[in-house]
Amino acid sequence: VAIQKLLPNCSIPKHSDTCIGSMTVFMNKEYDTFNGGKFVWYDPEVEKVSYSVIPKWNCAVWSYNSGIEHEVTTVNKHNRITMQFFIWDNKKDAKVQVK
Repeated sequence: VAIQKLLPNCSIPKHSDTCIGSMTVFMNKEYDTFNGGKFVWYDPEVEKVSYSVIPKWNCAVWSYNSGIEHEVTTVNKHNRITMQFFIWDNKKDAKVQVK
């Protein structure tokens, strides 16, 4: 479990997780959709955005063993705060960095 705080001008580049399951819970009580920080998945067949989620208070994104590339778009004005949960396989590790 981790609390993640992305400051303005921060993003998380496109990557796929090495864990076997993860959940992101959005913690900002008020979040303007123009603030960026969207959670974005890519269609592996065409490498285009296939789905995006606007950070909305107390909503979550769950991913189970998908390996699908995703990213967090640049945060524009206000901090983006999430609670992160990961289920790890002891043979894998995380290699994601915040820009």
